Amino acid sequence: MTKLIATHLNQFNQLEGLYVDANVSVADLKGTLEYFVRELLGQEVQTRLRPHFFPFTEPSFELDIRLPGIQSGKWMELLGCGMVNPAVFEAINAKRGDSAYEPEIWTGFAFGMGLERLAMSLFGLPDIRLLIENDQRFLGPVCQMKLSFSWLNEFLPLTQSVPEIVEALTFAGIEVEDVQQRGVDFDKIIVAQIDSFEPHPNADRLSVCRVNDGSGLPRQVVCGAKNFRAGDKVPLALPGALLPDGVKIKASKLRGVESEGMLCSSKELNLAEDAAGLLILPDDTPIGAPLSDIFPPDTVLEVEVTPNRPDLLSHYGIARELAALLNLPPAKLLETSALPGNLREDSTVVRLEALDGCPFYAARVIRGIRVEQSPAWLRQKLEAAGFRSINNVVDVTNYVLLEMGQPLHAFDLAKIGDGIVVRMANDGERLLALDEKEYELNSGDLVIADHRRALRLPGSWVASRAGVTATTTDILLEAAYFNSGFIRRTSRRWG
Repeated sequence: MTKLIATHLNQFNQLEGLYVDANVSVADLKGTLEYFVRELLGQEVQTRLRPHFFPFTEPSFELDIRLPGIQSGKWMELLGCGMVNPAVFEAINAKRGDSAYEPEIWTGFAFGMGLERLAMSLFGLPDIRLLIENDQRFLGPVCQMKLSFSWLNEFLPLTQSVPEIVEALTFAGIEVEDVQQRGVDFDKIIVAQIDSFEPHPNADRLSVCRVNDGSGLPRQVVCGAKNFRAGDKVPLALPGALLPDGVKIKASKLRGVESEGMLCSSKELNLAEDAAGLLILPDDTPIGAPLSDIFPPDTVLEVEVTPNRPDLLSHYGIARELAALLNLPPAKLLETSALPGNLREDSTVVRLEALDGCPFYAARVIRGIRVEQSPAWLRQKLEAAGFRSINNVVDVTNYVLLEMGQPLHAFDLAKIGDGIVVRMANDGERLLALDEKEYELNSGDLVIADHRRALRLPGSWVASRAGVTATTTDILLEAAYFNSGFIRRTSRRWG
């Protein structure tokens, strides 16, 4: 049996090229292939020619490339090439019975590459074996997405069980990697208000809290968190409550002080993957209410979406797919109304200089906003989908992305100089990001800029210094269509 390895298959599909003209040189061969590879794979690709042997060429070479993410950044042979052997022209002349192709005048070069190896380089595929058995992950990085079952129910009535939904998605080629339970479906976990607190007499890192649980009787709870203040409303697990990790709460003494329950973080309640203190609830949350009323139980499906199905990268897209698979009524969007305003093309506000990378860009100025914490329902939806709540402005852009699949970006209008320019970066241009790091760009990077500097890199997590902060009052909201090839190269280079 032929052994398959990460860079070779037992079947070879070849793409070949031949160029013949007068006075063609090795420099023409090298320049042509380097231009071809950089246009195809991006300006960051490194190339080298090494001597080799291939039939009908003399001299012969192999062209190696090196790309981040391919074979751990090691050199990999992409194609074989060489100058056409003069004996080939002599054989052609003998066949024709003339001397039309004199080797002293006519020269040329030829090259050939495996299509599978080209796919590895083009789509960032680490292992060529993913090309077999109809594995579509070779088309590019598989996108993992978390779907909230209750969110899907807002678009269509799902009466099917979770296993039936999983089976339908799998039948459609949408692999379900995991099924998780979220929300609070436990007894004796309620909303309480911290009326006062004082340092623990025997432990520097603990506080003794007096809480109001709605029963009319004062309750004392020892707590190790530091992110609260008097008047905050937080989850309280009463004695007898069973937490998601199996811990049963009971009244006990902590360092000699009686504690009648436990104040909880979002992580301890399985509402978030991490937490830095107690879960602070909105001020209008009713004291004594079961926490399951505030965070109703939900099922989250973690699915893999292949790059040939970008229409599935949203809750609405998955709902449309399920409607077709399960013979349900078409998924419906909630009715919305646009804000009044004049829509117009204005090159003084937005100028497109890189139409190949961004053929469409729309922007809207919104004034008089107040940046604050998002409401609980929005935080719940984002956290169910694996997103961390930042603030109401950033959260809304992520909400639209998760619901509709349309990326949005909000700029602080005060930090933009004289409008937006969508252009290619200049070689050596630097982007100063929010993390205070400088990123050196090249002419293959698509950037969103103002008239003074680059602001951000579409398709990367490099954060813009023109982003929304707590002091922002006016924003410019971006909605654009970017060429997927540019986005793929940026993501591969910058992450």
